Amino acid sequence: MNWKTLGLLGLLVLLLGACDREPQHETSVARSDVQRTGIYQAAGGALQSQAWRADGASYLEAAPAVADQTVIWGGRDGTLRAQSLQEGGSLWTLRLDGPIVASVTVSGGEVYVGTEAGSLYKVGLTSGQVIEQMAIGSGVTTTPLLVKDRIILGCADGRLLAYDAARKTVLWTVQTGGAIEGDPALADGLLYFGSQDGFLRAVELASGKERWRIETRGAIVSAPAVAKGRVYFGSRNRNFYAVEAATGKLVWRFRAANEIRSSAAVTDQLVIFGCDIGMVYALSLDQGKEVWTFKTKGMIDSAPVVAGKTVYFGSRDRHVYAVDLATGAPQKQWEASSWIMADPVPVANGLLVATRKGELLRLL
Repeated sequence: MNWKTLGLLGLLVLLLGACDREPQHETSVARSDVQRTGIYQAAGGALQSQAWRADGASYLEAAPAVADQTVIWGGRDGTLRAQSLQEGGSLWTLRLDGPIVASVTVSGGEVYVGTEAGSLYKVGLTSGQVIEQMAIGSGVTTTPLLVKDRIILGCADGRLLAYDAARKTVLWTVQTGGAIEGDPALADGLLYFGSQDGFLRAVELASGKERWRIETRGAIVSAPAVAKGRVYFGSRNRNFYAVEAATGKLVWRFRAANEIRSSAAVTDQLVIFGCDIGMVYALSLDQGKEVWTFKTKGMIDSAPVVAGKTVYFGSRDRHVYAVDLATGAPQKQWEASSWIMADPVPVANGLLVATRKGELLRLL
């Protein structure tokens, strides 16, 4: 056998091996990671122009998800949509059994999405076909969190539950005194989440057993963020908190000018969040001291996100803003046709922005 023949045989083996391997799919997680830090690796955009716009949803308040060059989004009209990230063209639409009020999770080429009608769907990312519909028993109000063999969900009836999709059973349930609207954060085997009852709780992922809770006397409707052994979160009692992740012990507290509905972005040095009066705060991570502020003309329930040296956030004044991470100095703003309540999502050389009216924009 000559060298040419051996080379051809080697190439054939490589090709056959490539055919046997499963295709690699991207994963999309709300707030960029399970710690909900809001830090993205994508470059983001300069907000100079509009690449494309998609219409059709009603009352859009959940951030889109991006995986495999596909944008997945849904609103209160109960329709799940898929657009091409590059061109914005519609790939498919799927009518579900109720409003979609939280973002979706994409993993392994499959989309996981909950509805206010009490269903959890698993949908093919490419096909847009329902793979499975699971009954949860209450409206799903958070983004599904996938952890190995279980799916973590927050519900309108105040339950946080772990669902085993393979066995079709609920593994454990934590009952709170109010709806759970902010996505749970996960770090070191603990889940951190707030509730309308005013408590932030830490429970074990494996069992649902409560480790600790802290009361704020104000509804917690945003996602906590976990970084450097601390949990950062705001409350509608106007206070923003940093507590020890292991014990819940208060490290510092900051009094904002109004109620806090916005989740926070957490960098190595800053924690950044908005409040109802239209103010965005950047505080020092260690001591909670004010570093800079930025004032808009509308309520902020859109959570800031960070890409590179830029912070992006939306406001009910119908603008999305880009400001300098270190100083808060304005870089650019874009005027939309309606309120911006969903978190913006940085993508390569661009930014995805959803408006309350039901538009999805890709800005460059």
